[in-house]
Amino acid sequence: MASTRLRLAPALLGLMALAGCAGSGPTTEIVTTGMPNPETALRRSMEQVSQHMAQLGGLNRPTLAAGQGPVVPEELRRPVAFTWSGPLADGVRKLAGTIGYTVVVSGVERPQPVPVTVNLPSTTLVDAFAALGEQAGAYATVQLDPATRTVQVMHHV
Repeated sequence: MASTRLRLAPALLGLMALAGCAGSGPTTEIVTTGMPNPETALRRSMEQVSQHMAQLGGLNRPTLAAGQGPVVPEELRRPVAFTWSGPLADGVRKLAGTIGYTVVVSGVERPQPVPVTVNLPSTTLVDAFAALGEQAGAYATVQLDPATRTVQVMHHV
């Protein structure tokens, strides 16, 4: 009889443990002091974020000075007077030669060179290169690389 009780004891303990789990479902109420309800905490957090976003939206952006462009090296901001009428690549070579830059021409050149005409009595070197690129339009792109001291003329097909 004692052996039967010993065999039934683990089974009864297991059933009691399982019965304890089947009691009530999880509760959403947090009874520990100092811990807010997660739903309430999330709602408060969202309200704070909304308030801060409204404050950020009301800030004025600092106005940029007119004519302030990208940062370029001093040698490219040097004032020059540049007038050119002729092929794009030759105009770029003439301008690049004044500051010691190398010119690289890439792409398939047209049978007729890309004609450009610029007359800039008072400008900077970087603006003169930009004017040559604008004159080339869709036929070519003029790209400066101050790090390698090169000017690339890329012909488009």
